[in-house]
Amino acid sequence: MPCVNDYMEPSPRERALQLAARLLCYVREQTGGMITGTLRESAGSPYCRVDYVPTLCDELTRMNAEKFEALVYDAHNRTARALADWWEDHQKADVERTEKEARRKQALDKLTPEDRKVLGLE
Repeated sequence: MPCVNDYMEPSPRERALQLAARLLCYVREQTGGMITGTLRESAGSPYCRVDYVPTLCDELTRMNAEKFEALVYDAHNRTARALADWWEDHQKADVERTEKEARRKQALDKLTPEDRKVLGLE
């Protein structure tokens, strides 16, 4: 029986981090931004551990609408389509996270100071 290396498969998190690094490279290539050696290495590594998601999100958010549309929604470019999918998923996750945080805050606001102390929240 041949040897296998299934246990070495990248985790879903590593895959997601690599995708973010690849997409950030694409954004910076298209906008003339700087691509560091670390970013380039992360984009090529299936075991990526550097989180470029906040950076990618920030760069897309700060981009003017015209540039954003041209870069993200270029239907003739496979990487742009991947970026559009990533962006839409990211926006949806942000909304869900924000709503969850609001519900948590609402629940915590109902607690008395004594409840907070017992729960170790203060």
